[in-house]
Amino acid sequence: MEREYLDWFKELLDKQTYDNIPSYSLLYDFNACLPKLKAEILKNKIVTNVNSNDYLNLVKAEILGCWDYKAPNINHIKKWLDKYNLKIDEILKLKIANKEFELLFQNEYKYFDRNSKERELSSMIHMDFFDYIKNYFIQFLFDFIDENYNSQNNEIKAKQPLVVKPFKDEYLKVFCEEISNERQVKETCFALVYDSIIHYVPYLETEIKENILIIDTNKKDDYLEYAIDLISKTPFAKKDSCNINKWLEKFNVTLDEFPKFSNPELNEWLSKYYNGRMLYDHKEREFILDIQIDFYCYASMIEANKMIDFLQTKKSNPSIKAENYKEEENKNQLTVNQAIILLDKLGVFTDKALDNISNVKKAKLISQLLGRNEKNVKTAIEKLELKSSEIKPNYQKDLDKIQQLLGNLE
Repeated sequence: MEREYLDWFKELLDKQTYDNIPSYSLLYDFNACLPKLKAEILKNKIVTNVNSNDYLNLVKAEILGCWDYKAPNINHIKKWLDKYNLKIDEILKLKIANKEFELLFQNEYKYFDRNSKERELSSMIHMDFFDYIKNYFIQFLFDFIDENYNSQNNEIKAKQPLVVKPFKDEYLKVFCEEISNERQVKETCFALVYDSIIHYVPYLETEIKENILIIDTNKKDDYLEYAIDLISKTPFAKKDSCNINKWLEKFNVTLDEFPKFSNPELNEWLSKYYNGRMLYDHKEREFILDIQIDFYCYASMIEANKMIDFLQTKKSNPSIKAENYKEEENKNQLTVNQAIILLDKLGVFTDKALDNISNVKKAKLISQLLGRNEKNVKTAIEKLELKSSEIKPNYQKDLDKIQQLLGNLE
């Protein structure tokens, strides 16, 4: 069997940014290699003396043996597409409209002056695009291989046929990976990593629903338990294992606002890139890593438990009532801020019973009434004392909503 282009493909997967090859050159070589590799595979499939499906599986195994493949995720390079107003389809075809990006993309980072902003940007671009390009072309190749599996019965049966699972778990495994690696924030930022996590949620839910339809009824709960067990074993799945209270207090926001907060400074810190070495000093970079890892762990805990609750609701006889997952969000539910504003408008805080009580004690009492976090309630009570000039846009929306709610009662 011929393997010239398979070996070339594997060599490209071994290339690293420090090998003095820019992303443009890597992309160019993959585009040149892929059609020739596809032709080589089809030829070998015909002439091979072994089961052709076994040959295709061998090709896949060799590829996976030299690269830690993950489904290509556009979120990993989205910051560059947005910054330079680019489309990934055009880049993959080597059509780059933005001249500034083209210069950074076509040249290795050492081309630029030491300590220059261009050198730093080029290095960051290559790190992000190298992974995306490799995963993209592996996915393209694997799709081609999948289309060429021989399903006819006239082939010689393999001595050890592949064991096919009675269900799909592709997105289950990807989801578990996404909520298990807090170091991701070192390569990008929390905002994009969280987008990546929730990107897979609807796909996983669809996968679960499809599996339920095809699995034997008496095996359905076994499958659901398998999925629950897999998610439960991720590092941050245990309830209350992570919290972000210190950050909520520091930036004077409430948990109800997660993941988009009314404090622009907090949102900015969650969107900064730890690997932007030339943009921040050492102290700032450590702060970025500290806050973003905490938020990542909390987000992973929340999304893991939402998915576990979703799986619980699909059991034949659900053993617990789902606490986090809601099939349809109740849009009429008030946030903590809105609930406190409503209580204030109704005169609760001017009542003699609460007149001389501290905000701490008020929060303790009202948190029991609302079933909300005591610290968040205290923060919301303190916001009632804000001056007009201190009111932020999001809080003004809460005030307007309550005013409209009360106006509708007239």
